[in-house]
Amino acid sequence: MEQWVGEALASPFEGRLKSPLPPLLWDLMVLIFIACLPSLCYERTDETLSGVEPEMVETIQIRTSVKTDLIDITRSVEEAVRKSGLMDGICWVYVPHTTAAVTINENADPSVSSDILMELNKIVPFQDRYQHAEGNSPAHIKASLIGSSVTVFVESGRLVLGTWQGIFFCEFDGPRNRQVFVKVLKREL
Repeated sequence: MEQWVGEALASPFEGRLKSPLPPLLWDLMVLIFIACLPSLCYERTDETLSGVEPEMVETIQIRTSVKTDLIDITRSVEEAVRKSGLMDGICWVYVPHTTAAVTINENADPSVSSDILMELNKIVPFQDRYQHAEGNSPAHIKASLIGSSVTVFVESGRLVLGTWQGIFFCEFDGPRNRQVFVKVLKREL
């Protein structure tokens, strides 16, 4: 089993074919493909949301102050859930921007956010031979890698997050005025 896992993780071109792309760009393309794979394999039907009743959409306004930042929005999302009165269901957090994202990660130690940004900046540098005329291609790429939404269960009126988990708004093209949408759904009994 271990040998098979190792082979699966090895590059399919290793020792057989030279990729015309630089290794870092190839790795980035593979990461983007993996991130998009679930949406490519999912077929929505009208029955997908049967038994689920929409409750509310709350908008969180964020003013970022630096070019890249991870901002803990857990308390704002918790407040949106509390205001909705939802006791049990699902909470979706969605960022409607192409140069920003949302993720769940550790919120106990602020150095984790710094480390995430540091590594993203290594993978996707600010300066490269990007062709996008607006000059913010790195922000678009980082937003695609992280993603535009997260889903969190709600039980007994509280977000179901791990001990060290928080919800972070990810700014990659600041400073800007941003929005985050929070939608909760309850399960009909």
